[in-house]
Order: sequence, then C-alpha cells, then structure tokens
Amino acid sequence: MSRFMKGDVVLVSLRIADSGQEKVRPALVVGEEGDRLRVIPVSCTPSRDTPSVPLTPLDFSEGGLDIIRESFLLPAHAAWVARKSVVGKKGRVTPEFLSAVAGES
Repeated sequence: MSRFMKGDVVLVSLRIADSGQEKVRPALVVGEEGDRLRVIPVSCTPSRDTPSVPLTPLDFSEGGLDIIRESFLLPAHAAWVARKSVVGKKGRVTPEFLSAVAGES
C-alpha cells in the first residue's frame, strides 16, 4: 500500500459541490487519520463564492500537475477520503506552501 502524507498532491474521486458530479481530480493532503486523508480539492478555475488559494508550478518541491498555468485550491470544499480511494500521486508541495495553506484550512 502506498503511503500518502501531508503535502502530497494526489488524484482522488471527489465532488466539489453538492450538485456537482464526482470526478477524479488533484487534491492536496492536509491531514491524516488512520485510513483516511483530509484533502483540499484543486481546480483549474477559482471559486466564485468562497476563497481560493493559487497553486503554481513553483509551489511544488517534486512532481507537479500536467498543466503549466496556475490552479486553485478550494479550502471550503475540504473533505475526508479513504486512503484506498487514491488513484495516484502527482507530486509534493513545498513545506512553506503547506504551512501557509494548513493555517487557512
């Protein structure tokens, strides 16, 4: 079993809004509890009604997303997911970025 931890950007099936469809998307791991991970979804567009945190290629210490433009974390849509539901890992953010985001989530 792969070990995912705070700061990892993983691929996991999530629903961002109650009316939205669940789909596999990147998410930043900001917490761990047993077999669950606390994640903040990543979107290519900022939220119109809740705060969004820019995520750029420079925020990664390893790996990254498959796009070169800015993405956005959506802290208002943080969720707990099962570790076994993670389908892959895209990279890891810098400790400084994680500290800044963890204080907001």
